[in-house]
Amino acid sequence: MGGQIMMDYFQVFVEFENQDDAPHNVAFSTTPSTTTTIYKGEIITSPGKITYVFTAPAIPGTYFFCSELYKVMQEQFVVN
Repeated sequence: MGGQIMMDYFQVFVEFENQDDAPHNVAFSTTPSTTTTIYKGEIITSPGKITYVFTAPAIPGTYFFCSELYKVMQEQFVVN
């Protein structure tokens, strides 16, 4: 998996690239357990690229993202 995250005001643009044959996507949530989803990207089932666009949370804080199918692939992002 590879990609880049850019924020433009309140819009978040995620350029996501699946580099293998396993299905992947990115899901953004308010907690590491991903119980409250902010945005769930489309699953890519083969190598390819997609741009996800969603509105950033209005409340500053630390949020989380992971592959919905492989939750061990997890990172954080910060909204100021």
